[in-house]
Amino acid sequence: MNPKNQSRVHRRLLPQTLSIVRLAFTCLCVGIFSLAQSLSFAATETKDFEKSTNNSGQNNLPTPQEIRQDWKPLGQGEMRWLGLRLYHASLWTPTGTWAPNQPFALELRYARDIAAHRLVDASLDEIKRLHVNALDEALQQRWSKHLQLIFPDVKAGDVIIGISLPDQGAAFFHQNRLIGQINEPKFAEKFFAIWLSPETREPRLRRQLLRLN
Repeated sequence: MNPKNQSRVHRRLLPQTLSIVRLAFTCLCVGIFSLAQSLSFAATETKDFEKSTNNSGQNNLPTPQEIRQDWKPLGQGEMRWLGLRLYHASLWTPTGTWAPNQPFALELRYARDIAAHRLVDASLDEIKRLHVNALDEALQQRWSKHLQLIFPDVKAGDVIIGISLPDQGAAFFHQNRLIGQINEPKFAEKFFAIWLSPETREPRLRRQLLRLN
């Protein structure tokens, strides 16, 4: 092709090339903006969650030390899976009796290492199984995000204490340190039903915790 013909071809292709470049740049900008929005939303949600945790002292949250000193143990038992001991569970209440509308604490002392994501997945699976028609997708996702922020990897011998506070929600301690609080009474009700509901997957452990034997 001679130089003149090459020049004509280049002139014809130039607008198309510029259009493609503009389109690619626009798509890149939209993608960056969408990513920034997503990160901003996630950061805001995390900050709000952390703020609620940092303000937990305002609602008279008992510490594990106070629970063991001032509350009364109601019942205890072991959770096993395929014969393997997973954890030892203890239920504590201020009066020595249990009612779902009164404060109580569930103490889990783990017998083996369990990854955080397994704790989250198992908890959510049981909540959904027990309350299949009561939870919408948005609520499940919000609780999932909160639990992912809260639950740590646990080692054999570690202790997690979950506290149910009427009209407030639930708080969690790991090795006597506050690791998170979900200020939703509905969450506390659904979460602790994993162990205390009549429809629990572990009725024997429930009877032991509530001393129904």
